[in-house]
Amino acid sequence: MAGPEFRTYDVFTDRRFGGNPLAVVFPSGPLGTPCMQAVAREFNYSETVFVLPAEQGGTARLRIFTPQREIPFAGHPTIGTAICLAERALEAGAPLPGDLVLEEGAGPIPCRVEERDGRLFATLVNELPLELGREVDAALLARCLGLEEAEVATGNHLPLFASKGLRFVLAEIDGTAALEAISLDLSAFSAAALRYPECEGDFAVVAYCNRGQGRVEMRMFSPLDSIPEDPATGSAAAALAAHVCLRTGAPQDLEILQGLSMGRPSRILATAESPGPGQSLVTVGGTAVRVMQGHLAEI
Repeated sequence: MAGPEFRTYDVFTDRRFGGNPLAVVFPSGPLGTPCMQAVAREFNYSETVFVLPAEQGGTARLRIFTPQREIPFAGHPTIGTAICLAERALEAGAPLPGDLVLEEGAGPIPCRVEERDGRLFATLVNELPLELGREVDAALLARCLGLEEAEVATGNHLPLFASKGLRFVLAEIDGTAALEAISLDLSAFSAAALRYPECEGDFAVVAYCNRGQGRVEMRMFSPLDSIPEDPATGSAAAALAAHVCLRTGAPQDLEILQGLSMGRPSRILATAESPGPGQSLVTVGGTAVRVMQGHLAEI
């Protein structure tokens, strides 16, 4: 007997073998947390998502796992799952379900799916508050990335913790050459995780540089969570866009390029605005391409 259906997608790209791989699993019956975690470790993608019946009136409930842990929110699983659900609806002869609400650990995430240039394009809306934590020592951050301290740009902000549902350290890097030259020091990451216990053992770093005219190049490293580098990180894009909006006091419309040094180029479109005091409204959008599908062995 066949087990749960799964599909894999490359997300934030318009071609196979670019972007960020994602596994979307549809359990055919009760599936416990240890089993979900084991399946996520087997796929060994940065995230695997399990699609369950909605509990709060939404379209579906999502549980998202890295190879090591369950997380409350992530961008590329949200975008990929929205496109997957839209594809399944079209295959069943239903109209394109333009508006979806995906229930995640961080709360309900509204999504919009539409056709753009012959492809399905999904946009998520993240109204979670922007949570800013303490600043991170630039010298230690530079050690983590194998850079000189002077290559960590501090003119706009010091490295600091930021979250729009998932916590990262945002660090501006002085130019694309330094960004491309990053070489991880795992002992420094371990030291940083001990020094900053609020990261809960996962000192995840978003290193970025501003290319101008709304274009940003970004890299994300989470080696303590078995993700040495992520090719496309929607949750990090949300935190970065929200932080730039807060820092500049102006709405943002960003094109974020990621995965270039990995040979998996990704393109994330992000907007950010502040509708009122303490409010943060961010959208993150992109496409996804199906790569594989099938069934797990009965579990």
